[in-house]
Amino acid sequence: MEYLKLGHMEQGGQYYDDHAKGYYIPHYAVFKSNSITTKTRVVFDASATESSGKSLNDILMKRPVVQPTLYSTLLRFRIHQIALTADIEKMYRQILVHSDDCQLQKIVYRSKPTDELQELILKTVTYGTKTAPYLATRCLLSSTVGENV
Repeated sequence: MEYLKLGHMEQGGQYYDDHAKGYYIPHYAVFKSNSITTKTRVVFDASATESSGKSLNDILMKRPVVQPTLYSTLLRFRIHQIALTADIEKMYRQILVHSDDCQLQKIVYRSKPTDELQELILKTVTYGTKTAPYLATRCLLSSTVGENV
């Protein structure tokens, strides 16, 4: 429900009337009873194969590593007297996916077993896809040099 509330997901059907096109990502909830901040989180399995024997991760192109090496990061960290670090909350979900590609990130969902199944479209980069780390890091690099990705 958080995905809907934050606009990271929308109801299917408006732009995606053809149910045959696209990919439905299997997903499940992971419960962590001893966590103070997040007790439940969603895990998307883009490596799950469909009837063709292929998964979404099988057909996505793997991109090169664009982040600095650990060695260069450590060197840069030691050069300066003051170091800053940051953590971007929901980093992948801060990046919108082009609407043409959202049909590859569909899910079937219902809040309660008595509710009807709904087709929902994920609108942001999905953790669990092969391209997610590249897209997130590339967006960070682009924002520091002011270019559009």
